Amino acid sequence: MGTICSFSQQHHQYRQDLIASVELFAERAATAIDNYRLYQQQQQFNELLEAEMIKRTIELRAAQAKLIEQERLAAIGEFAAMIVHEICNPLTTVQLGLNHFSKLD
Repeated sequence: MGTICSFSQQHHQYRQDLIASVELFAERAATAIDNYRLYQQQQQFNELLEAEMIKRTIELRAAQAKLIEQERLAAIGEFAAMIVHEICNPLTTVQLGLNHFSKLD
């Protein structure tokens, strides 16, 4: 909201065309001010969105790294279980054989 003032040392009536010109100027000035305010709001909103995007990107990268680590550990666990299985099968056979021969004595 604003005011446009005109001061003169002499008293006189303003012509209608001059009043129309001043009104047009006032409308355009008000529109420019509104546009500037909207632009500032848009800039602030863009900055907020960018900050949120950066935050979410960091969170996603951390979650991705954690998921990759979990998958790596799961693969190591599966590999270890496979090795234990491969070692235990022959040992079980040997132990069964030893038990059998110890009962024969």
